[in-house]
Amino acid sequence: PDTQDTSGTIRLLRELTCAFPEADVILAEGLKGLPVPKIEVVRSAISQKPASNPEGRFLVVSDLSQAEIGEKTLSFDDLEGIADEILQNARRLEQMTI
Repeated sequence: PDTQDTSGTIRLLRELTCAFPEADVILAEGLKGLPVPKIEVVRSAISQKPASNPEGRFLVVSDLSQAEIGEKTLSFDDLEGIADEILQNARRLEQMTI
């Protein structure tokens, strides 16, 4: 589990989204313990499964298969698919806030 101040970090993320209202997507790294939308990178040489808080995780990018991971997984070279998933997740979040 992450030992970071989650309320302070979530507050900072909200401030960032307000600071960049024109942005469709803001990428941040290192927030695996927070219940926020996330993509996790899993490299088979390091791990065989995701380590982040699953709440909010909408995609795993890995050299392992979706069957091995057990949830939505794309390969490292599927850049178009990754971009599509990011945009689809952004649209879902936008619809939730309307």
